[in-house]
Amino acid sequence: MSDASFQPVLPGVVLAQCPLGPGWGGVEAAMTLAQGERLAVLDTGVRAYMPAALEPALAALGRSVADIALIVNTHGHWDHIEGNAALKAASGAPILCPAADAALLDTPPDRLLHDGDEIDLGGRTLRVVSTPGHSAGMACLYEAQRRLLIVSDAVQGYGPGNTAVPLYFYSGDQYRASLDRLLELDLETLILGHAFAWSGPARFVHHGDDARRFLLESIEAAAGTGQAARAALDAVGPSDWPALQHAFAQALAGRPGFVLDPTAQLSGLVQGVLRSELRDLGVSVP
Repeated sequence: MSDASFQPVLPGVVLAQCPLGPGWGGVEAAMTLAQGERLAVLDTGVRAYMPAALEPALAALGRSVADIALIVNTHGHWDHIEGNAALKAASGAPILCPAADAALLDTPPDRLLHDGDEIDLGGRTLRVVSTPGHSAGMACLYEAQRRLLIVSDAVQGYGPGNTAVPLYFYSGDQYRASLDRLLELDLETLILGHAFAWSGPARFVHHGDDARRFLLESIEAAAGTGQAARAALDAVGPSDWPALQHAFAQALAGRPGFVLDPTAQLSGLVQGVLRSELRDLGVSVP
């Protein structure tokens, strides 16, 4: 991996980028190294690229894989957990995971995380903030002293550039409630799980006013997605799934910020978002 695969964020905090692999249009997942007296890796990327994808970032901290003391998963989706086994084998570090997503892990976690739990790095503490929506167990990690919030996939702007929709597969209502909760935090630096789209350049890290602005745009995008799902359901009804997808795409395409092609077939990921919105409305589809 090249030096372009990582970026320093704050003293002792480095973001490493892991490719998702062929077929994903160059999309990368974030892995955050957070160092106090102990070193933690927050999310572990994709199996095929681990642990090599972490090595430049580790070198920037003067560390190696063997120095990793904690492996923390923000949620249980494949592109954030597949490196768990390789990192645990190389370091012996325990795996920490939100309790509601623990069953999604291939490697059983050593500690289950709940809202309000603290992760002590020695001189630095990360607080677990439960933010379900993208997944049932999705959680953020907050360092109050430096106003640092590591959100992974809990905050998505207008979604990855290859989908043009914020992706949440558990509940749209809970995703929106989680964003509202995060808005109450004192925030200076925001670290995302992917370089999500918004009104500015797509990037993994937002500082200062841009951090809050990205969060506010994420709230707007999530509201628009929910409104489009309800409009599609009102127009078509629940029985015609293809027509419902088309109506959803048309409703989104007419909203500012979204770049979805209303004539294209919805991807499986975007279908998952629509299904989650419909479940919140008590509607099941094929």
